Amino acid sequence: MLKFDYAENGIEFELSHEGKPVLFPLNLGDIHLSGIDDTPEWGRIIMLEQLWRDGKLCFNDDKYLLTTEEAFSLDEDDIMLLGLPEKRLNLSINETGNVGSREYSFSYKYLYRGNLLRSPRRSGNIVSGNGTEFWLDRQQYRLLELVDNYSDAYDVEARSRYYSMVKNYAINANAKLDKSITDRDFIFVENAGLGVEKITDQELIVHPSLSGVDDRVSSQLVGNLSSRTIYHDSDKDYRIFIDDDCLSKCEKISKIDNIKGAKVPAFIKNPYQFIPDDVEFDEAEFAERVKGLKIIVSKAMPSIKIDESNQSGGWLDYSAEVVVESEDDDQPGWKIDDYREFKKILDQAITNDEPYVYYKGQWVKADQNTRDFIDAKEKADKVAGDGPVSKGKAREILDIYENIEFMEYDEETRSIFDNLRNPLMYYDVPGSFALPLDDYQVEGYNFMMIQRDKDQGCLMADDMGLGKTAQVIALIAALKENNALKPLLVVVPTVLIENWEAELGKFLPSLNNIYIHKGAKRLNDYHAISRFDLTIVSYETLARDQVLLGRVHWSYVICDEVQKIKNFNTFASSAVKGMNAKHRIAMTGTPIENNLSELWSIMDFIQPGLLGSNRQFRIEFEKPLKQVTSEAENQRIVDSLLSKIKSYFIRRSKDDVLKDVLPEKREIYVKAAFSDDQREKYVDLIENVKLSGKQGAHLAAVQKLIEICSHPRLLDTRSSCTTKQLIDECPKLGTTIAIINEVKLRNEKVIIFTRYKYMQAILRKVIFDVFNVDADIINGEATNDRMEQIHKFQSVDGFNALILSPKAAGIGLNITGANNVIHYTREWNPAVENQATDRVYRRGQNKDVNVYYPIVEDSNFTTAEVKLDELLSSKKKLMKDVIIVNGMDVQKEMESLLS
Repeated sequence: MLKFDYAENGIEFELSHEGKPVLFPLNLGDIHLSGIDDTPEWGRIIMLEQLWRDGKLCFNDDKYLLTTEEAFSLDEDDIMLLGLPEKRLNLSINETGNVGSREYSFSYKYLYRGNLLRSPRRSGNIVSGNGTEFWLDRQQYRLLELVDNYSDAYDVEARSRYYSMVKNYAINANAKLDKSITDRDFIFVENAGLGVEKITDQELIVHPSLSGVDDRVSSQLVGNLSSRTIYHDSDKDYRIFIDDDCLSKCEKISKIDNIKGAKVPAFIKNPYQFIPDDVEFDEAEFAERVKGLKIIVSKAMPSIKIDESNQSGGWLDYSAEVVVESEDDDQPGWKIDDYREFKKILDQAITNDEPYVYYKGQWVKADQNTRDFIDAKEKADKVAGDGPVSKGKAREILDIYENIEFMEYDEETRSIFDNLRNPLMYYDVPGSFALPLDDYQVEGYNFMMIQRDKDQGCLMADDMGLGKTAQVIALIAALKENNALKPLLVVVPTVLIENWEAELGKFLPSLNNIYIHKGAKRLNDYHAISRFDLTIVSYETLARDQVLLGRVHWSYVICDEVQKIKNFNTFASSAVKGMNAKHRIAMTGTPIENNLSELWSIMDFIQPGLLGSNRQFRIEFEKPLKQVTSEAENQRIVDSLLSKIKSYFIRRSKDDVLKDVLPEKREIYVKAAFSDDQREKYVDLIENVKLSGKQGAHLAAVQKLIEICSHPRLLDTRSSCTTKQLIDECPKLGTTIAIINEVKLRNEKVIIFTRYKYMQAILRKVIFDVFNVDADIINGEATNDRMEQIHKFQSVDGFNALILSPKAAGIGLNITGANNVIHYTREWNPAVENQATDRVYRRGQNKDVNVYYPIVEDSNFTTAEVKLDELLSSKKKLMKDVIIVNGMDVQKEMESLLS
């Protein structure tokens, strides 16, 4: 029996069976869960146990309490499964009296569908009225708590603070406000941020931005601030209270000089360098302000092309140029036509240490490499003369260009140059590297050494867990032995700084001259930093100290988890790419997470110019891939992209390199049919969506289709059912039980993945009733309790079952005690699904692994599960080539089922 009551501090749940309290963790055998099949309580009880395991329930006086704050962490599925109120209310806020009066107060009313709620009563975030119950969200609850718990402070400033808080809370809660409240603002400023305004393309103003104050008003108050400021305009009256700390911060911000001249584009790219360390601000908000200034910054893109196809005998056609590419799609690129004039402007900017020049109405990066390119072009033109060049002279030309970092080589030019240089193809791992490497890791180390010989960057894109860090440290060891290490920069997420220190100590203990650039006491002398062999810095600190670290001539810049710069518009991306580095290495197991431009941004770091400008890349690859209509055309574009980048990355999967270490992995696709009721619900849903014609309804409908395929009960979680009914209503569930039975006959263990919490509950109930096994469910993080569940599961001798959310499986769980995996519902991202399988298929697994995919099919139409499987198969194939292509977008393709 399950009872729940609403209390002031939350929701109380009381569980009992045959008059005795039921305590977590559950033992389904003890409480005979099947004995309450005629009620929906079994699903709620299992759900409550999950909340208890996640630490969201506390036990007191034979009851479990879900506090009001914890209740706000529930998602819509949780609320529905627990049988909690799903209906929502609106609030109306009114004021009584004057702020100067002790009788001043606020009041509120509940509105449901525009009408006043009769006889309302509130307990925590649950409101009863009109014969039903309603759920308040966090913002509404906090607003009402603020109003209900007010006591007069006998002070106008305190009442003004209260007024400000209530109004802000009301706005956040979308409450309806009196006109008198709307037209008047009493603002107690608790924080000041950074505002920025554009005067011209060549001048910006940075000023304090007061939290809670309209930007227009905030900018007008600058220079006239006091602890109490009164401001009137035609629309509203303002009384602004600012505390001393905030005033002090405003003074610091006011002292920041206007941004003028070449500093303007530098500020747009990385404002951190202009902001003092002691000025704290909301980075996300400020970044949005800066990016919204619409000041276009361009880049000069040198390129060289040699067309061997037009050769005559031993001669080659040659051309070189500089194209200025804007970040604005509406601004076309243009070629530099007067190199002498442009070189003169660059010389002046470089001499004055200015990072940009204003040229022909645009800010263009004043890069020394571009300046050197122009010199190299003049020298190469003298070598080449007016016509084709001989292959002998081609090497001289290419050697001139090879030291020019920002340059686009076409594939043929790179091939010619590689053949001319003929680098060594094998390097021994240095003796200072403390531990042995696997053969594939030696291959990775050699790849990086060869790229170094070619003066090319590289991407280490091996699967997670294949030792990318060890391979890179082997390279570091080789550089150290050849006196070519100092100074080297490693850029990592903050959480990996300690891990890198530990890995360096394990693999290269002889390297002691290491500096960690972090904290308030970090060095501000780039000469001192240059004297260290190796420096480690976080992406965030690098963005702030870009100017300082950018003055160091790094031998290498190595970026771990380089997807941190996948968005080329971020300050971190700009800072990383702004480093003065001879060589670059990127490390990530997931080069592309969302869209193809992420690959462009990473390659723009590894080998700037290789894929042209981002605008060129979108025109040539990203946009065509979104518009492809055939697999053949899709593959043609992918192959064209791969031909450009294939010599710059190495990617190995566990399936490839550990095939002699790991046992066999078999993927088994099992067909399942619809029940009659299932098919009827499925077809009705499609017809209803088509008839409704609602925009934006397709994605939600596709999710519902997948839920119906999983089990029709996911659409109706509050009705009674028996295990027999659950199996009869869903042949896919019956098929899954048959798979589990095969596992039991082999005396093995199985883990089942599904993201749907009610499906997890169904599986647990059915597995218990059929096999008498109490299968635990894991949804949350790998806490001690979760690890105990894993240990309990694996320690059972012989058959056992475990149910997991796929996302819970991405946090390093090792479950090699099982060798059977069932993906009951599929994930739209194949990387998530692979990570889930890898909880079982990894080092330490000594049995062959079976991965089952039960899929609902129908002879009359393509089901959502069949369509999803086809798309995932395509994406998995492309993942082997690093690329997950936008043209194969799962969401878009899945929605086509409803068109």
